[in-house]
Amino acid sequence: MRRRLEWKDEYRIGNESIDGEHEKLFALANEVFRINNPLMSAGRIREIVKELYEYMRQHFKNEEEHMEKISYSGIKIQKEGHEAIINEMNGVLKSSSNFIQLENMLVEVMEEWLLTHILREDMKIGKPVEVPEEAKKEAGSTT
Repeated sequence: MRRRLEWKDEYRIGNESIDGEHEKLFALANEVFRINNPLMSAGRIREIVKELYEYMRQHFKNEEEHMEKISYSGIKIQKEGHEAIINEMNGVLKSSSNFIQLENMLVEVMEEWLLTHILREDMKIGKPVEVPEEAKKEAGSTT
């Protein structure tokens, strides 16, 4: 049996909603890792892949809305990364000829995306902006 991706608190970016979505994506990825289980029906495999794909698209939309809300300067790069992941998923879904190949290809995408994208890119949107002490004092004073 293939290894599992374990959600760790150190993967949290500090946004409760996005962190919850990331955690669910880890759970969905672990479902993908079980696709080659001989007891799993073709219908269940389709459900897992569909749920993962739709949830991933919704997550990217939510994450991009959050980035717009906080005026994140790296939003263009994040959007390009999200689009690349969706395109890669589309390619996997179109090119896999059997369930084992599908599982192997999806595992590669999920490991790369979940671990690399979250740890390298998403951490950037969760880091608080340092506000200089002078600005804090000015914001607190009434004129």
